[in-house]
Amino acid sequence: MLAGQNEAFSRILIDKALEFSGWDLLDPKQVGFELNLSSGRADYFLKDKLGRVLCVLEAKREGLPESRVSL
Repeated sequence: MLAGQNEAFSRILIDKALEFSGWDLLDPKQVGFELNLSSGRADYFLKDKLGRVLCVLEAKREGLPESRVSL
C-alpha cells in the first residue's frame, strides 16, 4: 500500500482479500459491518454457519497503531 493511504483504501483491500478467500460480502449470514461494542468499534465481523462471530476486523489507514476489540 502507498504510504498515507486512508482507511477507505484499506477497506477496498480488505474487501478484495475477503472475496478472494471465499467470503460473500453481500451475504449478511457470513459478513457483518460496523459492529459497535462497549470496548470499541469494528468495521467487519465474519460469522460461521451458526451465526457465531469468528473474526472481528478494524480497517485503519497505514501507519496508525493497531487497536484491539474484545467481544
